[in-house]
Amino acid sequence: MQIVEEVEHADSITLSGDGTLHRNIPYDARQLEIIKDGSHQHRTLGITSAHNHTSDTQLEGWKTTTTTMYGVYNSSPRGKTQPADPRTFPIKTTGMMTDHAADQKKLAGGVQDWKVMSDREVRGEKAQAAMSIPELVLVIAEETMAAVERAGGTEAWGQLTAEQLSAKDLEIGKEVILRLGHEAFEALPEEERELAEVFVHSGCCMHKDLNAMKGGYTRLTEFWTANNLEGPELLMNRDNEEAAQYGGGARARAQEKSTGGAIKLTDLAGALFRHKDDKKGQQDAFRYYFEAAIGKLFTFPDTSNTRFGSNGDAASVLVTYLPLMCSYLEQLRDKKADGRWNHLEQNVYRGLQCQNTLTELCVISLYSQAISHPYMQEVRGPDRPNHISLGPLHERVKTHIRRLIVDPDLLLGPDASHVTGTLDGQIWDRPEAFAAVQRLVPTLPHLRGALIAFLEGTLETWTRFAAEFAPGGAIATLTKAQQGLVYLPATNDANEGSLGSFRVGSRNATNMSLGQWNGREMYKKNETGTYVATLDAATLKYLRRMYRVVDGSGVEKQRRQSLAIAAAEVATQKRAHREAVLRKKMARQYKLRVLKPLVNLAAL
Repeated sequence: MQIVEEVEHADSITLSGDGTLHRNIPYDARQLEIIKDGSHQHRTLGITSAHNHTSDTQLEGWKTTTTTMYGVYNSSPRGKTQPADPRTFPIKTTGMMTDHAADQKKLAGGVQDWKVMSDREVRGEKAQAAMSIPELVLVIAEETMAAVERAGGTEAWGQLTAEQLSAKDLEIGKEVILRLGHEAFEALPEEERELAEVFVHSGCCMHKDLNAMKGGYTRLTEFWTANNLEGPELLMNRDNEEAAQYGGGARARAQEKSTGGAIKLTDLAGALFRHKDDKKGQQDAFRYYFEAAIGKLFTFPDTSNTRFGSNGDAASVLVTYLPLMCSYLEQLRDKKADGRWNHLEQNVYRGLQCQNTLTELCVISLYSQAISHPYMQEVRGPDRPNHISLGPLHERVKTHIRRLIVDPDLLLGPDASHVTGTLDGQIWDRPEAFAAVQRLVPTLPHLRGALIAFLEGTLETWTRFAAEFAPGGAIATLTKAQQGLVYLPATNDANEGSLGSFRVGSRNATNMSLGQWNGREMYKKNETGTYVATLDAATLKYLRRMYRVVDGSGVEKQRRQSLAIAAAEVATQKRAHREAVLRKKMARQYKLRVLKPLVNLAAL
């Protein structure tokens, strides 16, 4: 009820969402921003489970959530006196924040289509109500004739069954409404049409930086081959290393399946020093060693949990404390009874001894401090910047990367400074890491070329993933009035955080229903207590009655059963598909077996 009333009184709303797997079940989080009089309020719509994570299923989830909210509201005493049209929700939607995956782009397109269709339906219904009977009859006649032609003519139309004719009548009715709605929309002044059509799809800035790092590292791995250089040492797992001992094809396959380099090393180091399972790895032993060595407790970046930006931070840590890292690993080996490392420990030590791996670590550390940290400090600032206002920031990012490509001495030279080296000109995130890289520069002959290659890869990726800010794009062409209707968060942190909280909460309260979890989260985050204080006795009585109905309906069990039934249906469909493919294959093989070839050339 609260969300419906706030949407009804809002100038516009924007949506955001994300999904994840938890215990092999897809879950979707949904959030929205309520925009009114130039300000915005954040609201969460909770989390729902789904049969799959396709864009069509996600769109259907938005529609179901909307229908449910408006159904509850319209059944209430308030809703009966002031009913709300659920189509208001998509009509007032002016943007959507997601990540950059193809299915999310398709989802945003589906939401925009939902908005347009709802708008035309509402306008069409209003136009129909205002028309005279003769005018309406003429439109119906024209649409009926068009439907007859689509069906194949009067003869084909006459062969339709009663049920088919009934369906066609409904189809004609919808076409009439949409036609009238389209005509009403086209009759609006241009400024009103622009306001009605505004919709911006933006991609999470955190994912932009993440993908830029990936694009840079892809180009960095190509750098070694392109320059006929031996790349970083492969850090094989135990099975591949054993296979490689046999040589020949086995060795080639093992090498093909194995990787090395900075990202691999930071992942392995995270698993060794700070494993996501606190019963594995070095954990506090590592922390206490560093407290004794440098005078403070020190925790390795959380690459084991794939925390955002952790690979860049881990590269900085490994470069900064390189001698201590090696010393710790040697101590770890020496205190064992057999005086030998396990395979993970040996790989980490081997990576730290590889000159080309160190080169990659230095490159990633420098990029993390020069671009990633300053960029994320701006987009995740306390003022929660509007995504559509970040075009100049992304131009600055690309301009600064171009400057570093032209003059890598801004990061590598003896006079390099944060003033010209970082995106914002502020002090390095880890000054000790920058100093460590400076000490290593004379020993790493390929560092300059590797850095340039990495930066070129990031520049290409930034250009691709910041396309919404391009001249002539959806954001650049917004009018001042349209801009006032759009607020999109710079990152998708709210949804990712909600999903993370759900995962942790479900571990701590294993039997809590999804509805109960959503109720608690929405009450806390949506300031629902303040809203409840405004409700009259009749509405409160209605809500208590509705809660008892829902609580006794077994909705949580129904949710679980629907997931199980959907999984069984998918299995049945795929089994039938495989059987059909097999039957066709066997039929072709049978034709070939019974085929009698001509052996007499004269018969040809």
